[in-house]
Order: sequence, then structure tokens, then C-alpha cells
Amino acid sequence: MIESRLALQQRGFTLMEVLVTVLILSIGLLGAAQMQIQSQKYSYASAQRALAIVQVSDLAERLWNGACDIQADPATASAAIVTAWEAAHTGGTLGSWTGAATLTGTTGDPSFRFDITVTWQDNRFDLSESLSRTVVIPSLAGCV
Repeated sequence: MIESRLALQQRGFTLMEVLVTVLILSIGLLGAAQMQIQSQKYSYASAQRALAIVQVSDLAERLWNGACDIQADPATASAAIVTAWEAAHTGGTLGSWTGAATLTGTTGDPSFRFDITVTWQDNRFDLSESLSRTVVIPSLAGCV
């Protein structure tokens, strides 16, 4: 009789077991939420980097398109190309970005070397990144 009475009292879960289970479950859910936030952050950073690659490629193509003008007057032509490029990309989705194309190389070098750099800052995820590419435009015989 005493054994059957104890068996009836021991059925089900105790309050302590339920609280421990809820605690473990809530820690797991918080971890899953943190992983989701990190996933969104990295996805956003990847999209920003892809957009920067497009901008750098666009400037490289603009420099190649103006190769004859650059050959005639490198400083003025490249400055005009960079200014037009910046105007085309101002107000885009790459947050707080700056771009530059620096003409480097020696005076006797028959080619023109440009170091293109795009830097952007996004305060939402505390991102600050930079992307660089070097473009070499040779002297072209057909330019007048």
C-alpha cells in the first residue's frame, strides 16, 4: 500500500526539471538567433563587396575606353574619367563609399598604371572595407 502511494506521487515532471528544460531551450534559441544575425551580417558584407567589385570594374573599363585621351594628357583625362565615374555612382547602395584612381609609374614608361581603390563604411554592422585593383593601359599606336 505504501509503495503504490509513493508511485502515484512520483508521476510526471517536477518544477525543477521543467525550469532546467526551459533554460536549456532558451539558450539554444538565443544561439540560433545569434547565428541568424551573423548570417545576415556576412550576407550583407558579401553583397557590398560584390557591388564594390562592379564599381572598380566600371572604372577600369572607363579608363580603357579613354585610353587615347589618357595618352594625350594623363592627369586631366584620368581626373575627368574619375569625376564622371564618381558622379555615376553617387547615391548608390554602397554606403559611405569613396573611390580613387591614382596614376602611378615613371615618366619614361610607355604605359599608364592606375591603382584603383574603393573604400566603404557601413555603421549598421560596423563594417569598413576596401578593395583595390591595378590597371595598366599601354600606349596605343592608333591614338592621335
